[in-house]
Formats: sequence, C-alpha cells, structure tokens
Amino acid sequence: ACSATGVFSHELGHNLALHHAASPTYEYGDGSDPMGGARVVQHNAANRVMAGWMAPGSVADISAGGTYALDALELSAPTSPQVMRIYKPDTKEWYHLSLRQALGLDANLAASYLNAVSITKASGTLPAKTTLMAALPVGQSWSDTTNGIVIRHLGLAGNTSTLDVSVGTAACTRAAPT
Repeated sequence: ACSATGVFSHELGHNLALHHAASPTYEYGDGSDPMGGARVVQHNAANRVMAGWMAPGSVADISAGGTYALDALELSAPTSPQVMRIYKPDTKEWYHLSLRQALGLDANLAASYLNAVSITKASGTLPAKTTLMAALPVGQSWSDTTNGIVIRHLGLAGNTSTLDVSVGTAACTRAAPT
C-alpha cells in the first residue's frame, strides 16, 4: 500500500546492506530505526556510522571516563559530536550513543526515544544487526558491568545532552576452562 512508507524504508535499508535493528529480546525491537519498527524516522547512530553517513568530526571514540557533550543526531550544524562510540572488549563490538530529538524525520519518533540518549550496540561494519540497549531520559543511567562501562544522562539544554561516562576495568569472573 502507498501508506506503507516505513516498510519501503526498511526494505530499501536491506538493499543498502543494513540489517535489522533489534532490542535484546526482539529481532525488530528498535522502534527508533526503520530497520526495526519500519517507521519513517532517521536511522539509529550505529547504522548511520557503519553506512558512512556521518559528517567528518561528528563521531567521537571515547576510551576514558569523563563528562561529555552530545549534540542531537539530526542537527545540521553541530558544535559537539553527534555520536559517541565506546568499545566493548568482551564481544569486540561498539556502543553508539546518540541524542534523539523531534527534528527532521525524527519528528515521527515515539515519545520514549525523544530527548533521550540512545545506546545501540553493533559490530562496527556492515552488514550488522544493531541492538538498542537503552534510551536514557535525563537523570537515568545504564551500565555494562562485564566491561566496566557506566553511562549517565546528566542533563539536556536545547539540542545538547551532558553525559557522564565511566570506562573502568572489566569484571573478572572465575570460570572453569571449556
């Protein structure tokens, strides 16, 4: 049907080597990306980075803890990075952090994603499934205890979020050899 533009966007994404945008429990669970919820919205940060659609300087790799500014993914003239990547040593993947706001195509985003920092996991190269781990509103935090990563969404001013990122040492768990 002509009204199924989200499905068209999803299937075109496959032609561009994009895989599904999942949640930890559902193959199509990331409703913030056409490759998940088949909605007419901007692609998530991981898909945009892997496809090469981000402007030079708009992606920052974070390897040390600190306080960081993150501009909205849809801004045309950002003053801070729009995507932050944190390496995930246990699986050799990346966490991609982005701020989603009701700008451009993202005006169609569900309220749970708006003004929240999305944390999406992906391998870093296409084709790769992306997995939305969390959408953090201001005041919320998320952690990966295996890799010693904690992300806190401290505040939002206009189109910029302030994040506190802790990158510690991975938790060591004794296990019998396999």
